[in-house]
Amino acid sequence: MSQRDDRSFGIPGGNQPVDPERLLAGVEASIDQLDELDTADQVAVYDQAHTALAEALARTADTGGPPIPGQPGA
Repeated sequence: MSQRDDRSFGIPGGNQPVDPERLLAGVEASIDQLDELDTADQVAVYDQAHTALAEALARTADTGGPPIPGQPGA
């Protein structure tokens, strides 16, 4: 009765692994170029960094599956 449900749920692609080193290096590289951009152009860089980090966070949240009934957090 208390079997874990291993189906993927949440955002599309949530079952795809996230390479945190690559993700952070990409975000850092885009932030490093901000000094070369006009203030108006910086908005797009911050938006892309936010989107990349939010998607990675959402994927990590989906890897645990639903809580087992009767356990803390259920």
